[in-house]
Amino acid sequence: MMPRNDYGNEDDPRLTPLHPYFKGLGKRLCPTCGRVTKFYPTLNYNIASEECASCGLSRLIPVPKEFQREAPKKKPRNRSFSIVE
Repeated sequence: MMPRNDYGNEDDPRLTPLHPYFKGLGKRLCPTCGRVTKFYPTLNYNIASEECASCGLSRLIPVPKEFQREAPKKKPRNRSFSIVE
């Protein structure tokens, strides 16, 4: 299993960046144990995974319809190279 990353996608290029809506929610408390949960990006830009590290609660949280939008385009990597003879 790949390690989680908060906002970047360098470890897993399939993940979209985290929607600003989830960054703006700040810290939420787990309904089961009361500890702080974290948001992680998913394959869908408008859905994030909210997870609690202490009790293992995991659930998908969608963005409200009025805030939904397309994921930003990723910058292409410069994969050019030159052959030296």
